[in-house]
Amino acid sequence: MRHPYNGAKLMDTKQIIRKASVIAIVAASFSTAAYAQTRYFSFVTPNSPNSGGSDATTFAPHEFVIAVDNPSLANQISAIIENNYIGRDFHVMGKVVRGRVPYNEEYPFHLDPTTISLFSNATEQCDATAFQVEEHLELVGVPDGGFLNDGFWCPYSSRLVREISYGPISG
Repeated sequence: MRHPYNGAKLMDTKQIIRKASVIAIVAASFSTAAYAQTRYFSFVTPNSPNSGGSDATTFAPHEFVIAVDNPSLANQISAIIENNYIGRDFHVMGKVVRGRVPYNEEYPFHLDPTTISLFSNATEQCDATAFQVEEHLELVGVPDGGFLNDGFWCPYSSRLVREISYGPISG
């Protein structure tokens, strides 16, 4: 004999599957929207730590690219690049993460997008060129390691260069 609730349970299962499918589609669209909000910017640092100053014209040949997920910060960086904010220096800082990312493949490290911010003054404890960070990468974030002990990098001789168009990786 057939149980009277089998039909109802089957209907509930179908509804659950339908709702789960809708949730998955909505989640995927939010994920895509979040990715679409990510903007990429580049900056350069001097070739050597002592090449700062108004007469310094030699910058590293490779731009360092950052991913910015915060729309307000991205708009601020874009405005800085477009207007050059004469008389005010703005630089990028963030936490160093070991490992290459597709949008910054020239370097074996990148900045955690959730930690990126702008500054105009910083202590020398977090200042370095991109090449210095690369050269001492094994010491970054190591307490009492003598180089970027807390893992934050704030290159105050850096210069914001441009926004970069970078889309999703097709795979």
